[in-house]
Amino acid sequence: MFDSAADRDMATLATTDLDIGALYVADPDAHPLDRGYTELDLLAACEQQVGYLHAMQFRALARFAALRPSDKGNLFSDFAPDC
Repeated sequence: MFDSAADRDMATLATTDLDIGALYVADPDAHPLDRGYTELDLLAACEQQVGYLHAMQFRALARFAALRPSDKGNLFSDFAPDC
């Protein structure tokens, strides 16, 4: 379906709905002891999105490093980490 893993990741990123804030509307009438749980749920959802995107970023960096071999016998070029 995709020509490469990079194409797959780009398609996944393009079709991922990152606007999750609207899913967690604050409830100002909540019981005082229950206030803040919506925000905690939103924070957890944001962390899941960030973790997923970091994993995608590291996969892309690994693919990039593999495409930039070193001419000095190292695993990858000295300039690959500069990205």
